[in-house]
Order: sequence, then C-alpha cells, then structure tokens
Amino acid sequence: MPSQLARWQRPAAAGRSPAAHLGSLRRSARIDMPGLYGFIDLGPQERHAETVVTGMLAASPTAGEQVRAAFDVGSTSVRALSSPQTGAPLEHWDDCVALLDGYVLNRDVLVDRLARHEIEAGPSWSDARLLAAFCQREAEPALADVDGDFNLCIVQRTTGAATVLTSRHGSRHLYCAVTSEFVAFAPHLACLATVVDAAVDRLALQEMFNFGYIGGERSMLQGIRLLPGATVVQIAEGGSKTGCYWAPQYTNDIAGAATFDDLVDEAGAGFQSAVDLFLERFPRVAVPISGGLDSRAILAFASKRRQELPAYHCSWYAGEARIARQLTEAAGAIWHEYDPLTFDYAQILERGAQLTEGNIHCHQFWFQPLAQKMGGRTDVVLDGYLMDVFFGDTFLVLPTAPAVDDRARRDIINGLWRRCRPDFVRRAFLPGFYEEYEQANHDSLTEQMARVEEEDLSNFIHRFSFANRSNRYSVALPNAQRHDVEYGYPGLHRPLVDLYLRIPPRYKVGAAFSRAVLTRFAPEAARIPWAKTGRPLDRGKSWTDRLAERLPLRQAGSLALLRASGGRWDLSHRADLNRHFRRQAGFRRAHLAIADDERTYSRGIIDRRGLQRLTDMIDRGWPVFFLLQSLVTVELFHRRFID
Repeated sequence: MPSQLARWQRPAAAGRSPAAHLGSLRRSARIDMPGLYGFIDLGPQERHAETVVTGMLAASPTAGEQVRAAFDVGSTSVRALSSPQTGAPLEHWDDCVALLDGYVLNRDVLVDRLARHEIEAGPSWSDARLLAAFCQREAEPALADVDGDFNLCIVQRTTGAATVLTSRHGSRHLYCAVTSEFVAFAPHLACLATVVDAAVDRLALQEMFNFGYIGGERSMLQGIRLLPGATVVQIAEGGSKTGCYWAPQYTNDIAGAATFDDLVDEAGAGFQSAVDLFLERFPRVAVPISGGLDSRAILAFASKRRQELPAYHCSWYAGEARIARQLTEAAGAIWHEYDPLTFDYAQILERGAQLTEGNIHCHQFWFQPLAQKMGGRTDVVLDGYLMDVFFGDTFLVLPTAPAVDDRARRDIINGLWRRCRPDFVRRAFLPGFYEEYEQANHDSLTEQMARVEEEDLSNFIHRFSFANRSNRYSVALPNAQRHDVEYGYPGLHRPLVDLYLRIPPRYKVGAAFSRAVLTRFAPEAARIPWAKTGRPLDRGKSWTDRLAERLPLRQAGSLALLRASGGRWDLSHRADLNRHFRRQAGFRRAHLAIADDERTYSRGIIDRRGLQRLTDMIDRGWPVFFLLQSLVTVELFHRRFID
C-alpha cells in the first residue's frame, strides 16, 4: 500500500465498485457537492457500510467537477469529494487514513510544529497528510491553531475507528446523524435521509418564518443536525462521543484594553496577512465588491499584492454600484457588473431548492448565476464573512443598564433578527400555524440563549449570532455556492479572531474601528464614500444617518404614497423585492407557481384565502414578501423530502 498518493487514478472499470481499492483516488464520474460522506456501523454490521455510502452519494445533488477519494475498512466507509483546486483529499499517515474536504492556509506553522516532534514535513505533503500528522502528534485542541476551511475524517486503518473534526468556526457545513446503531455524515440532507426517517422538524420550519434561518444545530429533518465549529466526533465500535476543541474567550474589557491606535495597527497587519495567505495558496482569486467596508478591505489589501483581480458586483442600488466601481478602479481590478433583478428566478428557485434542501432560505439563492459564472474561472472567492461583526458595528449592542435579564435579551434578539411583525403572520396564515409560530419564537430563543454563557451583553449577542444568524444565514449563501466555486474567509484568520476578542465594543461604535483600519492602511479606498453614509471613511455617521437607521422614513413614506394612490405610485427602492414582486410578472409568477398550489395548501400552514391576503398586503405596500419566500422555501422542502 503506498504511503502517499501523488497522482489521479482512473475511474474503476465498469461493474466494479468505485471503492474497491483501499484508499482509491480518482476524478468523479458523477458531479457532487464537495464534502465528506461517511457511514460507520456501530452494531453487529447488519448493513454493508460501503453500500450505504454508495446510496448516500446517489441521493446527493449534482453540480461541478470534483475529485473523489474512498476508504473502506470493516464497518466504516468514507468518501471525500473536493474541488480540484484544494488538492488530494486522501492521505495515509502511520496507521491512519485522513480524508479531507477543504484546505489549510498556514502550512508553515504546521510544518514548524511537526519539526518539534522530529517529523520533516515539506512542500510535497498534502493538507490531508499535514493535518493527520498534526492531530496525531499534538491532539485535537491544537487544531485551533490551524488557519483554513475544512472538515476532516481520520480513520484507523485496521479497526475502522474514526474521528470527524470541523474547523474552528464551522463555516463549511457538515450534517450528521448519530444513533445507537450508526453514525453518518454528509454535506446534504438528501444523503442522510437515506439512513434516517424523513420527518419534519417543526421548530426548524417555524424558525424559517421567524428569522429566515434555522437555529443552532438543527436541520429541517429530525435526527439530523449541523455539526458546530470546532467539533470532534470520536466513533468506535462501542459508540460515539462528541466534544469541542475551541471556543471564543473574550478579554475585551475597556479597563485593560490596548489603545485604539495600537489595535488598529495590529488589525492592519492582520488584514494583510489574512489576504496574503489566500493569494499564496490560490492562483485565481475573485472578490465580490459592494459599497461597504468588508469587501473594500479585502480588495484593497489583495490589490497591494496582485493587480487586475476580478471584482464582481451585483447591482442592487445605482449609488452603491458607482461606489463599487470607484473602489474597483482605485484597486486596479477588473470590473464585472450583474443585475440580479434580470436573473431567471424560476430556475434559481428550482436549482436552489435542490442544492440547499430547505436548510437555507430562498432569499439566499440570488447569487447562484454569478457563482456559476465564476466557477470555471476562479479558484477561490474571498468573502468578508464576519468582518463586519468583528471590526464594524454590525450587531453591536451596548448595555444601557448594569444588568440585562433574559426577557430584555430576547427582545434585543427579536429586534435584530425577527424578520416580520407577528401581526402579519396572524392575518395571512392559519390560526393553528400562527399559534405555533409564536410559541416557536419563544422556544427557539430559550434553547439557543441557554447555550451562550456570556454575561457581557455585547459579547452575548455576538456569540448568539455566531451560532445562529451568522452561521445559518450569512455563511449559508457561500455554502450553497460551493457546488460551483470555492470560498475563502480572510476574516477568520486566527490572529484576526484573537484580535477581535480583545477589542472593546465601544471602539466599534459607528464602525469607527473598521473605518480607521482602512483610513490608515488603504487610504485610496478610504477616500471613496461609504454606501451607508455617502461620505469618505474619515468622516463618521451624522445624526441624520443614525436617525435614518432607527426610523425607516423612506420606507414609511413610500408605503403611505403607495396606499394612498391605490398602488399607482410606487417610490420604493429598486432593490426592494416587495416592489419587484409587484412590478415584474416573471418574478411574481415564479413564486406564486409554487405557493398557489393544492400541495402547499395541504400543509396546514396557509389556505388559498390566506395566500390572497398575503399577496394583497405586498401589493398594497406592506413589506411582507419575506413571508412568501419562507412559504416557498418550506414548500419546496416538503416536495423534496415528504411528498
């Protein structure tokens, strides 16, 4: 048996199992989601593990070309599918086999650490081999020092005992089903639905209507959960055990903090280091650019090292498009602009539902056509995930009293993330569903708040966000697009995360910290106005900006005019999807073709009169299109898994 696989093998001959060779590696004849797929039988081996995994893969949605690796021993069967850009997904180390979905960025750190154990790792070592050796010599908690985005499975070659590990922030989604008889994992519900009974998780369904995301570790199917970041699942013949190897520890009390300027200097160096790691690893890098702070930071720092980077902009707002183009020109990047309102949403809804399986709100599907265009020409898309939370004022909540009780925290969370006034749900949906909706809000928040052990209010809200809104909504879109193109998150660079944990929340009011980093280290980008204020970054928000954030005056005025004119005068913004539903027949038809259907009415959620009331509210100017999107999301899920 070779200790290292350095070339692609041809697909197995017809009639022969694709995993017939221990540790086989080949380009996939099928086209599947990158990820780890595994089944470990804990019982008397009544099921043939390799057959089960073959069935799991057969249920997986298909998209782009992948490299496939397989390992089977005893009651353990694992497959790793990865994009060609991330390297060999399977390697041997000592008495183990490592299967990897993803990549490591700070390889030099791992090489240096292994040298302390008299292991001479080198450039020829794959990421999978580095991680396997690193885990074996330094144990799982050392993975907190690894920069990258990955899920890893390490299998004992003789016994089949396995360890499944997720990277520090869990940004690469992996679902798992654990019973007394088996453990199974995959990036798709459809794969796991082949081994568990497909029953709807009603709380998850209601969370889609409350928040537009599923909370914590839940999925839309009972018995299947999302593995959180920094998770270790150890699986052996006697059963399985789940633990955690890292959790954020805040040391950001203002009394002991470094100065604002010192922390800004540290952030500037960290931003550059984070972007450099991706540029050194991936030849073809693309940056989605908006008029905000995160994408301009990534583009500005990346352009210091590499010219003519492709910058992609989805033009929701004309003013933001002008700013994004100025940022692109200032960085010497290549401008690509797309109008998302011209996309074929019937096709987007169909494909998005297939790829995301109800776990991602259909509001997140809009980027699909652009991801497909980037897929053939891009190795990695640099996304600003969590940078606005870490260094800006997104979800920044400062305490106004010495102590904040659970009821107040619940109100804050609903104020941040509950997507619609409950009264609108009561008006349109069936009474029983509305009662369940209100109870689900209470139950979901009670459950998720209990998981967050933070006394400080600002840190509590951020920790709540990481497990819920950020991981289940913000990074949901990149997880859907990984069928087409690989994603990278410079904001998750370990030194930047450690820095974030030390920044006093008051330093970030008005995004002052993030603006200061750009003003000091990317002055050309900082001189271009911020879409939020229309001013250069060295000028903060005015009192009118802060008032506009608190009071949606334009929305209220547009609504009043629309209602007074009987729908004739619609001055709502072009990017408002409520407006697009009112004015664009194809967009309206794509959503109502799913919602206005006897199957939809049979779910006990809404009836025909309720749907008419909901569409009437949208037509009269009420901002409730989100509820229609939620209905479409869960209906497509039902048709896929329940009907």
